[in-house]
Amino acid sequence: MQRLLEQGFGAGNVYLVSDTAGETGEQLISLPRFVASAGLSVAIDRLGWRCGDHCFYAVLDRVDDADYYWLIENDVYLDDEALGKLRLESAARSEDLLIHGFAPGASGKTWNKHYRHYYDEPAYGGLFPVVRLSRKAVAYLASERAQLAQRFTGTRYYPNDEVFVCSRLQNNGFHCGALGVTTEGHFNLTRKLVRNVAPGRLHHPVSHCPKAMVAKDKHRLRKNFYRLRWARVYRFLHASYRENNGDRRLLARYLRALFFLG
Repeated sequence: MQRLLEQGFGAGNVYLVSDTAGETGEQLISLPRFVASAGLSVAIDRLGWRCGDHCFYAVLDRVDDADYYWLIENDVYLDDEALGKLRLESAARSEDLLIHGFAPGASGKTWNKHYRHYYDEPAYGGLFPVVRLSRKAVAYLASERAQLAQRFTGTRYYPNDEVFVCSRLQNNGFHCGALGVTTEGHFNLTRKLVRNVAPGRLHHPVSHCPKAMVAKDKHRLRKNFYRLRWARVYRFLHASYRENNGDRRLLARYLRALFFLG
């Protein structure tokens, strides 16, 4: 994906933001290092996963003169045709925020509760794998997130990227909208193998390796099975089978993992 984005936007305009404390470089940013230096650290597990908006602030710290900033997660399927559609939509729209599925309460009851622990206002949301923000929006959110980090109460409550970005912007006079191009594909929480993805459309989440994909899901699948949550097990297997175009080999892998056979 990195090579494709560099071809579409120019190598100097693409940054890899890594959720590790490793080395940094001209186009490589260590998110934990930036978060620590920017005063955004809070005692929350998997902070990088929860607060993907930190990536925007890290890039703004490097490049502060762009009109818009995109975040595209590494488990998004993107090809030349899909990238072309994304660029066309971006050029035609001027909102401060473009995100898949933008709507009131779209991040779900749990994250809405996290948000309302700190803000007495309506909660909004969307899915964060592909997001565009204006420079003005990124600068505003960076300041807001830093202030929120100072207000952190030490509890489990701390709003994630989706509810924080969508709600702060919508409630404070910014123009927000839903992406159109992402609705041509499938954006949800059911993993898809790249071999089962229709070309020319954006999809999330995707995986290149069946073994690695099953390994990520098997703990949740087994937990629901042995706690007798049959409906959840069925819904998971049914969704995976449907999203992967009736891939029987993948379904067999999940069933073997469920019964500790592989």
